[in-house]
Amino acid sequence: MFARLFRLVLVLAVMGGLGLFAFQLGTEDERGRQGQLADETVKLAEANQQLAESNQALRGQLQAAQARLRELEGIIGATPRISAAAKDLMPVIERKLTEGADPKRLAEAIAAIDKPRDCEAPETKRFLVKTALTSDGPNTSVGFSNGIVTVSGQGATAKNADGRPEAWFEPNEPVTIRFTQIGGKSVETAGKLPLHHTLSLGHSEHRFSVMASARGFVQVTSERCKIP
Repeated sequence: MFARLFRLVLVLAVMGGLGLFAFQLGTEDERGRQGQLADETVKLAEANQQLAESNQALRGQLQAAQARLRELEGIIGATPRISAAAKDLMPVIERKLTEGADPKRLAEAIAAIDKPRDCEAPETKRFLVKTALTSDGPNTSVGFSNGIVTVSGQGATAKNADGRPEAWFEPNEPVTIRFTQIGGKSVETAGKLPLHHTLSLGHSEHRFSVMASARGFVQVTSERCKIP
């Protein structure tokens, strides 16, 4: 009986030791999980703080953008609107400036539109338009205002019913008209007839109108007016 009792005590002691060991393992595992949860809680708190700071920064940027938008709306609302007539005029002004017109003189000319014009009697002359088959000759240019401006032109060669080239230009095709000033400076305008061009020379403005005339010729009318 003593031996059986000893074995029973021994078995109970072993079982108790195993239970205590299992309890300690469980306790350590729980402590580990709690520590991990604490670390994750800290990380989540830090991430939440960063998100809050980013949100605050974005809110500040949004407020700044809204303020800038209101400012721009105020500027746009204060900008004068351009009428349809002014929009039609702008390309003409841009073209004249590109051609070398003086902005101040151009503004003065527009301001003087309603004033009486001081103009000389118009001059009308004609000349032969050159083609690829013709060259310069006595009738291939004309001068205006005592030779201040010389006008000449180049066009496409006309063809007969058989498609053969003729010795004159084709008036229904685009032509190039050249205006040469004393000193050699020249400008050109191109397109289908009739064509119109204006030159400002000194204190005078020269207005030219070019249209088809007798076969091979164009007729040029020049009007010279003083610039106010």
